[in-house]
Amino acid sequence: MESISLKMTWAGTLNAFLALYERGDRNYAREQLINMARLADFGADAKEAFERIANMTDRDGNTIEMHCEELRAIARSALALLGPSKQDPAPKKIDAA
Repeated sequence: MESISLKMTWAGTLNAFLALYERGDRNYAREQLINMARLADFGADAKEAFERIANMTDRDGNTIEMHCEELRAIARSALALLGPSKQDPAPKKIDAA
């Protein structure tokens, strides 16, 4: 059986959203274009964070020695853009009293 990719891409959806905007539901098309722009921005930020981790560089591109916690902080800041994590690095203690 052949599988179909449902991954949204700019190239794959732009024409449909433009057609919706011109001849159909403008609000829906506008919302989806805004969502895709946010995802594109997130992708660029995540790529930069992963490049910094892989190449061990600071924000200016200078090579630096990083420790495990610094690498985790970079990755967590990139992941924070997606929203709350399923695995909180510091679980909160709940008092049963």
